[in-house]
Amino acid sequence: MAHQICSERIISRGTNHQSLVPSFADPSVKSDHERVLWMFLKAYEELTPSEVDHSIDLELNRDSRLEDMVSAAVDGLFEVKTLVESGGVLEGVEKPDGTKIKEVVQDILDNYKVNENVEQRQANEEKGQKQQKQPKKSPRYFGLIPDISAGKVINEVFSGPGAQDPERIAGAAFFQKLECAKRVTEEPHITIVHQKALPAEQDIWDKSIAVTKFSHAILFDCKIEAVVWDDRVMALAVENIRIGHSTAPESTKEGEEVAKEFLEAFPDEMKNRLHITVATASGEIKPVEGKNLMERWRGGEKEGIRHVSVDDVVVQAKLKGLWS
Repeated sequence: MAHQICSERIISRGTNHQSLVPSFADPSVKSDHERVLWMFLKAYEELTPSEVDHSIDLELNRDSRLEDMVSAAVDGLFEVKTLVESGGVLEGVEKPDGTKIKEVVQDILDNYKVNENVEQRQANEEKGQKQQKQPKKSPRYFGLIPDISAGKVINEVFSGPGAQDPERIAGAAFFQKLECAKRVTEEPHITIVHQKALPAEQDIWDKSIAVTKFSHAILFDCKIEAVVWDDRVMALAVENIRIGHSTAPESTKEGEEVAKEFLEAFPDEMKNRLHITVATASGEIKPVEGKNLMERWRGGEKEGIRHVSVDDVVVQAKLKGLWS
């Protein structure tokens, strides 16, 4: 969720930042700012108490307002005695109330403009104009990009309640092997429709194109049903995809209607293959084997296939046009 919220805010902010700005490229394609966010989140490490004298916890969620976050930070600072007592940097400083904080925050939101030199601004404008003029290539396939770490989900499933169950032990051992071999995907996705499926699946392809026009606003909730694996591939089975919640300003009734038509166009055979390929056992095994595994498992095949059911795991995702 943190990735999704931050991505929407970067898009809403536009070019009013020195470096982290939305890509000018096709909005259906995974953009540079999203890659930067993922890089930051993956490199994030929990703060340990020994690293600092004091810390202030801020909780990010879809209902978070900037003035509330600033107020929490201010409250935290004024609770630190070494800052407010004699000799502290806040000695004698009057603590601003909520009204003042809201006023200052709104003033910044309304009036802040990034300091950008003429050459940089011209270069950005020329880059944007050049990219907008380039013909947009059709994607190889459309997929839902979930706001999750596949590895984290797997670890939580295998280490949760019932961790001593033989099936979970076997799954954890195989996943550890995949992790050690660095086979776990860093960019999980749920394939919806591939060019190779045309013209048979032209309807869902066309409706996918329609959805990506609202890609900054339309979110989908995807329920993880199970972890499924054999000796070649591990995947997360996905079911019950529904329209999710978005606070983005582009969210409209029209967008919701387009999303509804998109979901209603899912053919039954496509529902049987919905999954996230977590990892393959080697580079010689193609990720498409995750699809084959899912179809076999949902078809009732049991030989060589193992699974662990997953409860109450729902992830949010956006539809994108993808090339790789």
